[in-house]
This record gives sequence, structure tokens and C-alpha cells, in this order.
Amino acid sequence: MLERCSSFSTVGSVEIGGGMLWPGILIVEPSQAMLESSLVPDRLIQRRVDLSSATSYFDVENISVIDARGKDYGLHVTTVMGRNLDHEDAEDPITIWIQLTPVPAQGIEWLEFRGRTGSVARLVPALPGSVHVSDTTRVPAYAPGAGLGDLALEVIGHVLARPAIPEESLRRYCSTLLARVAQLQKAGVLNVERSLLRDVERLVSTIAEGESRENLPAAWRGMLDAADLVDGPRRHVDVDTVLPTLDKVTVQVVAVISEPSYWQVKMRVEPEWWHYGEGRHTKCPALSIHVADDAGGTYVSSFGGSARHDDHDDMTLRFRPRLDPKAHTVKFEFAGNTNAVTLIVDVGGRDEPLGAK
Repeated sequence: MLERCSSFSTVGSVEIGGGMLWPGILIVEPSQAMLESSLVPDRLIQRRVDLSSATSYFDVENISVIDARGKDYGLHVTTVMGRNLDHEDAEDPITIWIQLTPVPAQGIEWLEFRGRTGSVARLVPALPGSVHVSDTTRVPAYAPGAGLGDLALEVIGHVLARPAIPEESLRRYCSTLLARVAQLQKAGVLNVERSLLRDVERLVSTIAEGESRENLPAAWRGMLDAADLVDGPRRHVDVDTVLPTLDKVTVQVVAVISEPSYWQVKMRVEPEWWHYGEGRHTKCPALSIHVADDAGGTYVSSFGGSARHDDHDDMTLRFRPRLDPKAHTVKFEFAGNTNAVTLIVDVGGRDEPLGAK
């Protein structure tokens, strides 16, 4: 059973044994409080730590935690995720889940993490968000070629992920997409209007050959035009909304967090987010998600990490491009095989650095 929860966000970082820790997002529910944090490890340990056995390696005992009422808290590392630190250039942050005990009381104004050399990070509550959840609706019957737009969004997602994806890989992905479209057409599976096929071909030409974006659909062009913008507002809005169950999957949207270059959604999913193929060698999301804002923007999502619990997944979806500063609401359309539901979230929260006075 998914419990009601609230969240805190962080300003600052603290030095610990093993590197610099950004406390990140604290999710508080009646039975526990879990902190999803990021660690940039010291280079001295990068070549000798195996993440599969690292839960006791990173030293959080030298961090003291206190709240606005003077209460002390204990910390326990439960999960460590990221690449194994066996390469000299392995400098990507590591995700560390830390349990905070006892559970902070309702109404706490802030919690402070105090590390080595006087470093301090403060966690402050998110603003409550206004939300609207629709009734469930039937998913329209599948039409041949209906997935072509989703394939195009995959390509755009790869563009927005640069520089993580090399240009050569992007061109190869575009070629693969066109080959796949031709294959589906030949098999009679992809029977769509020629205008949509032309749009996909133009998209590939724009990405692979640098041609003009002017003739692309407005939604695609808008995402590409915003690819390099870093003017997204800093916002953290509590959502804490459990959606109607779709295909035996229940999603609780916990919070929406916006940063200058991207934004993300914290969710809890019961029983789990992934559907696995035979032998669990392949997987796909249990539900599809399409996202747009009230300023005309469209977004693509990518997996941002998860932590498995006994009966649910805590997970993050990351969205690009950055959240449009003009947007007041964001609409999420969650769909299963037969039913769908829409969630609208007011994201017009504090438009200032998180934790600013």
C-alpha cells in the first residue's frame, strides 16, 4: 500500500568520508524517511570501490543532522547505484539512498546536514502543488503506424541528451530509424499518411545533416530549439497524488523538481515500473507517458534511476528540454494497454533558488 508522503529539497553539499555529498530529495512518509542523494567520490577511491558492496563504505557517520527544533537524526546507507568505480575517469555522481531516523515530524521548517570542514546543506519543504486527476478513459484502438511519432520522439530524446550521446551515434540511430520505417512500410504494418513520413525524414535530415528545422512540426521544432537552453526555473512542488490503477500498476506522483537544464518527477510505482520479457532479458515501462505544458511545450522523458523495495519502486523520470519558464501547468498522460488517465500539476511554485529566504 502506497503511503501519503511529502518531500524536502536541498541547498548546498557536505563533505563526507569518500567525497562530496549533495543530499538531494528527502521523501518523508509515516513509516520512513528516505534521502536520494548524489556523491562525487574522491579520486583516491575511484579505482577500488565495487558498488555492489559499497553500502558500508561511504562514511556518513561524520555527518550530523539537526532540524529547526533542535532534534538530532541518524543516517543509514541502504542502496548505492552507479557505475563501478574501476576507471580513472569515472567521475559521474553516484546515487546513494540514505534512511533518516527518526521520521521528521510534520511542520518541520528545515533540516541541516553538517559535514567535515564546516560544510552545511539545508533541506526545506517543497511547496504544496495544486493538481487535477481525470477519470480513466479508454485508449483508442491501435492504428497501423501509431507508434511512428513515438519513434520520432526517441530520436529527439537522443538529441536532447547530448553531449552524452556522440554525434556519430546520433547519425547511426537516425539511419536505423529510417531503415525501420522502410521495413514496416514494406511489411504493410506502417500505413500512415505521407505527410507524417515526410516529417520523420525531415527530422532525420535536420539531426544528421544540419538542415533547417523550419518545416518540422511545431512540437518537434520547439524541443530542438530549446535543447541548449538553461533558463529553466528552480522549482520544487509537492504532488503526493495516487493515480487510478492502470493495467494493475498504481503510480503515486510524489514531486516535480525543475532545474535550469532539465526537470524531473519523483514517483512510486506498485508493484513495479518495468515489464520484463522472457527470462527478464528485455524490459519496457509498464505505462507510457506523454507530457506537455500550457505554454505549448512538449517534453521527452528518460529513466533517471530507481530503488527497489519489497512491494514498490521509488523512481525518477527526467524530462528535457528544460521546463519552459512561461509554463504554469504541466499535463501528464499515463496510458496502459486499455485505459489512460491525465494528471495536471500547477508548477508555478517558488521561482527562486530552492531554500532561499
